[in-house]
Amino acid sequence: MVVSRPLTIDQRGFTLIELMLVVAIVGVMALAVMFTLPADKQGADTKALATALRARIEYAREYAIVRQQPLGLYVDNQRYQFLIWQQQRWRELNTRSLGTNKLPPQAELRLTSGDMALLEQDEENAGNLFEPQDNEDSGGDEQQRPLIPQLFILSSGDMAAFTIEVADRDGQTNSYWVYSENGWDIESGDQAPAEIVR
Repeated sequence: MVVSRPLTIDQRGFTLIELMLVVAIVGVMALAVMFTLPADKQGADTKALATALRARIEYAREYAIVRQQPLGLYVDNQRYQFLIWQQQRWRELNTRSLGTNKLPPQAELRLTSGDMALLEQDEENAGNLFEPQDNEDSGGDEQQRPLIPQLFILSSGDMAAFTIEVADRDGQTNSYWVYSENGWDIESGDQAPAEIVR
């Protein structure tokens, strides 16, 4: 049989004020630690951009294989976007995951693609493979120059070897690399590939 005794003042727990004081002290200490640790937010953004770009290139290759349509990657100073070859010209691909992706203000992409021997096997078409036809009516709504991708993804999934450097414009953080040395395996990392595509 359990006998309960009435609580005395010496046996009760902590008061609410004591608990709140401890939580406030722990919060101040955590804040002090947070300010002393170096924040590499830009580096994290650069790495996240490289990881997302690699995933999108892999998805674009799968998209090209399933749809049996060539795709291309176009990169400039403010964005990168995937294009699709339809009706004898490159058109913007307006899917949710392969649409236009704007770069953060501090980010910069440098794309270098390998030789086009794989794509230009026909001597008659060498140099103008996937070039838009001149006989098309440009219409009034498209007065700008058509976009030509720097990296082609064929409907078989093949592409030229490439290297994309994801860098910080200010040079304050390390670059991250997305690359394919053989045109099939896509890799990424913070180390430059052994042989950079020229």
